[in-house]
Amino acid sequence: MLLSVTTFNIVNDWSLPFLIEKCKEFGIFGLEFRLDRGHGHGVEISLSKEERREIRERIEDSYLAVVGVGSSARFDVSGRDDLRKEIDLAKRSIELCAEIGGKTVRVYGNDVNKELGREQTTHQIGESLAELIEFGKQCGVEPLLEMHGEYNNWRLALAALNASGSPEAGLIYNSDDRDVIGGSVRNVYSRVRGAVKLVHLHDLTSGFPYAELLQLLKDDNYGGFISAELPASGDAERVLGYYAAMFKIMVSNLK
Repeated sequence: MLLSVTTFNIVNDWSLPFLIEKCKEFGIFGLEFRLDRGHGHGVEISLSKEERREIRERIEDSYLAVVGVGSSARFDVSGRDDLRKEIDLAKRSIELCAEIGGKTVRVYGNDVNKELGREQTTHQIGESLAELIEFGKQCGVEPLLEMHGEYNNWRLALAALNASGSPEAGLIYNSDDRDVIGGSVRNVYSRVRGAVKLVHLHDLTSGFPYAELLQLLKDDNYGGFISAELPASGDAERVLGYYAAMFKIMVSNLK
């Protein structure tokens, strides 16, 4: 398990060179770029092929990995035209991800559309994922459904994956407080464990049972990235440095 960082929100104003510098200093091995927010890193769909190549080479030359990109594409919209726009946005994000050397693109459910109802919304999300999975195979990038919004619910998240009809459909586990039962995340994690391909962590001091989650992941021989998604801070360098140090201690204490 290697630590990575998402650019939403704590480092959203850092330039790419500064972000790389600090990741290397703190022992953070991967980068997950949030798109469509005008972040300081400058990684956006609007980049030219040459600019994408330069970003990939800069990161590779720094011995870091691009975990992936976080698109804003969500498939709970009403109307086929709006849905097509979201799918096309995800496809453009997949192309960008591939060209900067990444492997995953985050997409959303996100909520049950009141006009469509639960069954149709879930079917629509699944169909969208299926199309994107096939598209991503052409360039080695996986679209992953983040457990987020109402689709943080394990039953809805798995129903969306099942609706895709693809055995390759996967989830981003989002470490949501709603998953905690009696101080433990084991019950919810056990439902989705076979589909988890990326994990997002938040504040390690929030009370969420991160030590248990990391142990469960280790027990399952999870080999993916653990991506820190932290709130904005007026002292981002210090917070991220401490975060990386705390994560290393937690991992070293696993059985």
